Parts: sequence; C-alpha cells; structure tokens
Amino acid sequence: MNLTLSNNFLHKLGTLISVKVREHTKSGKDVDNGTFKSYVSEYSKRKAAGKIKRQTSTQTNPPDLTLSSDMLRDLQVRGTGVNKVLIGWAGVFAQRVAQNESRGRIISKVNKVFTTEITDLVERQFRNELDRLTRKDNSTEIVKIRL
Repeated sequence: MNLTLSNNFLHKLGTLISVKVREHTKSGKDVDNGTFKSYVSEYSKRKAAGKIKRQTSTQTNPPDLTLSSDMLRDLQVRGTGVNKVLIGWAGVFAQRVAQNESRGRIISKVNKVFTTEITDLVERQFRNELDRLTRKDNSTEIVKIRL
C-alpha cells in the first residue's frame, strides 16, 4: 500500500511543531531539556531592566531566547513535499539560532532535532493520520462462491 500524506496535514503538523518548539524554548530549556546556558552579565542586566529597543521580554533566568520575539516567530513551515514538511528559520534569524547554539543555548541539533516530547507528539500525529487514511469500512460483505 502506498500512502501519501496531504500537504494540508503536513503544513498543520509543521505549524504545530513550530508552536511546540517556541513554547519549549520560551521555557528556558534546550533540546535535551537542560536549562539554557546563562546570558552574559552585561546583556542580562540590560534585558532584565528592559533597556533594549523593541524588547518584549525581560526574562533572563533561565534565558528564554526572546528579546523581540522575532527569532522565535520566524520559525515556521518553509515548504511541503511528498510526505515531508520543512520547518526552520531564514536569513538573520537562522544566524541567531546558530549564534545561540555556539553560546550553549541549543534549540535543535543534527542528531536530535526535537525534544522527546515533541518527537512523541509528531509520532502520535503521524499514527493518527495513517490510521485515518487506512481505516476500512466496517461493514460486512457476503461473498458466495460456487464449488
């Protein structure tokens, strides 16, 4: 049996993943559920005092990787294809994610793209969609065979 997931399903799944990654990141946790490495002292003081232009968050402990919310908001569905969805950051926001990673604040990594909880959620969503696509009619059909 060859199944194809709809672009609509994949786009909704990608959007759900993006929301969950944002929520997890704002909680101050990395992809391994550890606390993000602290901000440098000067930045932490300025952020906590609300002294940075366009600032929407003053949380510094644990770091929430949210100053203006632009970087996390940029995490979104970038495309869908046959049974796949691409989510991620673009341009300057992708660079900020990489900079945060180099500073010990890892949102995602090659060998572990999502937290265990988000991976479990994705697996449940796939299972539910595959069950829906393969659901058979529960009616009984009587077939008479002559011998």
